Amino acid sequence: MTRIVVMLLAFSGVFGWSDRILGGENYALLVAVGDYDVKELRPLKYTRADVLDFQQALVDSGFAPQNVFLMHDDIEKLVAHYKRIGPEYDAKNFLPVGANIRKRLELLLGRLRADDSVVVAFAGHGVQFKGEKKSYFCPADAKLDQKQSLIGFDEVFAALKECAASRKLFLVDACQNDPLSEISRSRSTVDLDSVTRPQTENVPEGIIALYSCKAGQKSFELPELGHGVFFHHLLEGWKGKADRNADGKLTYRELAEYTETTTAEFADRKLGALQTPLLKTEFSGEWVLRELAPRITRGISYAEPKNDRRTLDVYAAAGGRDRPVLFWIHGGGWNKGDKSEVGVKPQAFVDRGFVFVSTNYRLIPEANIGDMAADVAKAIRWMRDHARDYGGDPDRFVVAGWSAGSQLAALVCTDDRYLRAEGLSLGFIKACIPIDGDSFDVPLQISTVEAARANLYRQKFGDANRQKDLSPVTHVARGKSIPPFFLPYVGDHPETSLQTRRIAKALQDAGVPATTFPATGKDHRSIHSELGRPGDPPTRAMFEFLDGLLKRP
Repeated sequence: MTRIVVMLLAFSGVFGWSDRILGGENYALLVAVGDYDVKELRPLKYTRADVLDFQQALVDSGFAPQNVFLMHDDIEKLVAHYKRIGPEYDAKNFLPVGANIRKRLELLLGRLRADDSVVVAFAGHGVQFKGEKKSYFCPADAKLDQKQSLIGFDEVFAALKECAASRKLFLVDACQNDPLSEISRSRSTVDLDSVTRPQTENVPEGIIALYSCKAGQKSFELPELGHGVFFHHLLEGWKGKADRNADGKLTYRELAEYTETTTAEFADRKLGALQTPLLKTEFSGEWVLRELAPRITRGISYAEPKNDRRTLDVYAAAGGRDRPVLFWIHGGGWNKGDKSEVGVKPQAFVDRGFVFVSTNYRLIPEANIGDMAADVAKAIRWMRDHARDYGGDPDRFVVAGWSAGSQLAALVCTDDRYLRAEGLSLGFIKACIPIDGDSFDVPLQISTVEAARANLYRQKFGDANRQKDLSPVTHVARGKSIPPFFLPYVGDHPETSLQTRRIAKALQDAGVPATTFPATGKDHRSIHSELGRPGDPPTRAMFEFLDGLLKRP
């Protein structure tokens, strides 16, 4: 099955995380058309999947979700997407008809600054008329006997050239041999070349073009991939396979070389056909598309006298600024555990554009639980003071923790005495994520477990007054600037289920947004160890929650 999909133009500058060294923002406009009028053009099956997965790859690389604009022909998915992005967007304006595409290009490219990066991707049919050099993209309302209904690729190049952004990426996979439907109204009135050749368009200075195939070749899509062959390998390369020298930095040349080689080999082996992506540019420099591993600074002391139990680690992209900070508190029953026990979380959060911080705190018997909360508050204070040194935003913190760390996270985010002792208020904490905790209401926990375990809780939390004072639910009240809570828990665990419902209700009764997520197929350890992994349901729900809270006005 042959197909035309998308056009990828790269950029002249640093892209992904590293471009933010220069202070700019990343933006993208991703356009897919597949459900054409069957009386005009053949339908395409995988264009939408190509741009949807590319959108996720961009977000995972640090693009702010609200800066990635999707246009495709599934109105229900568009409505759901823009509902998450912001109420100011009308999903109907993102249906991929010609007028909408031109308007979105104008609105996006016209607002960008010199230090910004932009990606434009078109997925759909392309056509070229016999006797003409010009190639066209076919929007959803294309009429082949009305050229004004088509979008010339030269229009897009011209718009990108005029755009102030210095880093520009445009994706082009436009090599359908005969896009016309068998019952096309235009079949008898238009004369198309057998293969569209957008590769012959002039690429303006400062833009790097990567095409899905060379001129005269076709591009293919396969059900077994769920993508076009080109896009499948482009996405694999983007996720890290293209980093051939394993230096943790993915350059555009590495991505182009990987995509060219693997696409050509796959087409030859599986299809017995030629499809060789083409990089077209006069630029001789090199740029990093994304950094595949975060920069780690370990063992930072946040309190005097220096003590390993009062240190933290910071995971951050090599450059950038104003990234939200995820502050992680480890578990371990208040008497063990370490800041190094983070699994894939640092990579997952840094990929999403966060600075990730993991802190130690003193443990029993050296300290009591109140001392631990004070240590956490002191660590938060240090990180807020130094957030900009690591590319973080001191006014956008998320406090999270698992098990014992969930109780400490919830306590610091409800009992503002700990932060006030450090000269802080709760206002800069935008969200709290306590994961699978059993001690949000300590007296309730003691009353529901067997005697031996109840005694252990009494030993750790103290007498009845201390148990109440160290229970986050005790401190929930209106007017305290308590942040929204996201509460994942093991859905069939009786203790953490009860405790999660207890604090969620207390928060909701006080007017504080609280979202619970009962995870199925998990236990107390796996809900922690699997957080951050691709496809993990609590991870996906958590990032959707954070995306809605952390976008800037």
